[in-house]
Amino acid sequence: MTQAQLGNIVQVHYTGRLDDGTIFDSSTQDAPFEFTLGAGHTISGFEQAVVGMQVGEDKTVLIPAEQAYGMHRPERVLTMPLQNLPNNIQPEVGQQLQIQREGEPAIGVIVVGVTDIHVLLDANHPLAGNPRFRPIRGESHELYPRAHSSFRECKNVYRLFGGLC
Repeated sequence: MTQAQLGNIVQVHYTGRLDDGTIFDSSTQDAPFEFTLGAGHTISGFEQAVVGMQVGEDKTVLIPAEQAYGMHRPERVLTMPLQNLPNNIQPEVGQQLQIQREGEPAIGVIVVGVTDIHVLLDANHPLAGNPRFRPIRGESHELYPRAHSSFRECKNVYRLFGGLC
């Protein structure tokens, strides 16, 4: 049976779990996740796990933080004076906000601390490699096929009953 290779368009079902077993993402209740292997549309560790899979193969992989959402970077934790927040925002730990510097795109942050005069904001990805999120487990349940109308369109795509077009 043909194995998934870089450049193939693949469809997979997966369940992402944290170290403690908490599910943080899953495609099992929706349509399979479709992406082109090697195009950088998903985390690198997930792509690497799918390369070599066959249609219908089940696989459980452990993806290190470096190949997922990166390591937690202390320089992305910011202290901001409370007076700099808009008056309508009363920050609470765990609250998600967006901040923006003039001329730059907005970035998502999570409030990780509040004092009488400051708010501590974490701009790392919520699943970045701090101990409670490391590592991430992804389960690729099936490599689903996709039907195409022309040979050219499907020459690197898995078909309904396996193999390449």
